[in-house]
Amino acid sequence: MLFQFRILFFTLFISFFSFAQRPELKKITISGQVIDQLSSQPLEYATIVFQSTRRPDMVTGGITDGSGNFSIEIVAGTYDVRVEFISFKTVEFKGRNFQQDTNLGVISLSEESTMLQGVELKVEYVSMLMA
Repeated sequence: MLFQFRILFFTLFISFFSFAQRPELKKITISGQVIDQLSSQPLEYATIVFQSTRRPDMVTGGITDGSGNFSIEIVAGTYDVRVEFISFKTVEFKGRNFQQDTNLGVISLSEESTMLQGVELKVEYVSMLMA
């Protein structure tokens, strides 16, 4: 009987401390809106990326809706944040510490243009002989 009691006590003791070592990760929501700086129109499907500074392999994010709004759930912590959209300059926020629900407000992206030096066209003709 004493042996069974010891086994039960040991099992409960180990279980208690196993769960005590796993802190609950606090989830928070980051929201905002992405717009075109020139026209003030919302940018649909812009990408928002959150990369943990403590664990760079931990990356999460999302995209904006039809009104340029986003709402992304992340684990509380410090992140490098990137807002990207095709043909627009990427906006970065380095080392932002998020511990509670946060609204980043309106994020304006400006167009990025590149001048081409020139264009080269190659035309190839294939001759076919039909018999």
